Amino acid sequence: MTEEARLQEHLRRLERLLEVNRSMSAILDLKDLLHHILEVGAELVDAESCSILLYDEESQQLYFAAGPPSLLSRAQNIPVPLDNSLAGWVFTHNEPLITHDAPQDPRYFPGIDRNLQHQTVSLVAVPLRLQDRVTGVLEAINKRHGYFNQQDIETLEILAAQAAIAIHNAQMLQKAQTAYEELQRLDKMKSDFIAITSHELRTPLSLILGFATHLREILDGDAQRYIEMIIRNALRLKELVEDLSHLENFQRRSSVVQRRPFNVVLTLRELVQELSALADTHGVTLEFKAPDTIPLIEGDRKKIALALRQVVKNAIQFNRPEGKVWIHLHSIPGFVKITVEDTGIGIPAKDLPHIFERFYQVESHLTRRHGGMGLGLSIAKTMIEAHGGQIWAESEEGKGSVFSIVLPVTQRQVNAGQVLLPPDPTA
Repeated sequence: MTEEARLQEHLRRLERLLEVNRSMSAILDLKDLLHHILEVGAELVDAESCSILLYDEESQQLYFAAGPPSLLSRAQNIPVPLDNSLAGWVFTHNEPLITHDAPQDPRYFPGIDRNLQHQTVSLVAVPLRLQDRVTGVLEAINKRHGYFNQQDIETLEILAAQAAIAIHNAQMLQKAQTAYEELQRLDKMKSDFIAITSHELRTPLSLILGFATHLREILDGDAQRYIEMIIRNALRLKELVEDLSHLENFQRRSSVVQRRPFNVVLTLRELVQELSALADTHGVTLEFKAPDTIPLIEGDRKKIALALRQVVKNAIQFNRPEGKVWIHLHSIPGFVKITVEDTGIGIPAKDLPHIFERFYQVESHLTRRHGGMGLGLSIAKTMIEAHGGQIWAESEEGKGSVFSIVLPVTQRQVNAGQVLLPPDPTA
C-alpha cells in the first residue's frame, strides 16, 4: 500500500469514527448504539464480526453483551472464563491482543466455537476501560484480507472508549429507573397504609369519644378526671388521624378545592377563638391585627382555615411560657399576606429547609417534648399551594419564627402567575 493510500485509509477511518461519536447523542437505544459501533468496527478493521464481552462480578466471568444477532442469541448463555481465554487475558492484563492463529494460541478457549459451530482463525481484542477500570472486552474476529495490525488496535480502542461510556450511562440510567420504581412502590405502600389506618381508626375513635362523653355526664369525682383524660387523648388521636386523612386526600388528588368568596378576617378571628384554650394551656398570648378593609378571598374556606390552623397551632406549641404569637393580615394588590410570628424556640438553620416535608420533625423522636407526627406544616403547604399561594418561614434558633403566607384574591391572579416570592434564606 502506497503512502497516499495509507493516508486515505486513515482519513476514512477517522471520518467513520467521528460519525460514531456523533451518533452517540442521536441513537438513544443502547442496543441500537452498540450494534452501530460493532458494525463500524467490523467494517473499519475488515473483520467478519465484532463483539463486546462484559465482566459479571457475581460469577467472575465474561459474558457476551453485544454482537451479531445470529451469534449473540446463542453466545449469551456461554460464560467465558478469565483464565484460559483470549478475552480473559485482555481483561486481566488490561492490554490489547492480536493472534493470527487463535486455535494454536495456548490462551484460546474452544468452548465458544464448539457451541456456535464457528471457527475463529484470527482475533484482535482491546479492553473496555472506564476511569482506569476495565469493564469488558471489545474483540473482532477473522480478518478478511491480510492480518490484524496496530492500526486495527487503535481503531478498536477508540470504539471501545465510546462503547464503555454508552454502556456505563445505560447502566446508571437503569439503576436510577429501578430505584425510582422502588421508591414509587414504597410510596404507594405508605399511602395505602395511611389510607387504611386512618379509615379503620375513625369508627373505634368515634365510639370511644361517644361513650366517654356520655360517661362524663353521669360520673363525678376521680372518675370524672379519668374520663376527661380519655377524651383529651382520644381527641388528640382523632386530630392525628384527620391530619393523615387530609394529607393523603390531597396526595391522591381526591380532595377538590371548592372556590367561593369568603372573609379571611372572620376566618382568622374564629381561629384565634378556637385556639385560645390551647394558648392558655401553654401560657401563650394570642394577638390578631387586621386593617379595616380586606378583600374577600376566592378559595376553599375550610382548607385555608385548616392550613392557618396548622401554622398558628405550631406557633403556640413550640413557644415558651408567657410567650406571644402575633397574627397580622396585610392587603397587597391582588393578594393578601398573613404573617404568624412567635417568641418560641426557633428552628435550627439546618432544619429550616425541611420543615414543610411530610413527617419531618426538628426534635429527635427520642428526646422531643412536643407531640405530633410532623404533618402540620406539610398539610399547610399543600393547602396553600393548592390555591396558587405560597408559604415560607424565617427563623433564628432561640429567638422565634415568622411564617408568611401569601394568597391570591382571585383565580385570575393564580392564572397570571406568582409575583411574590419568599426571601432567599442564604442571602
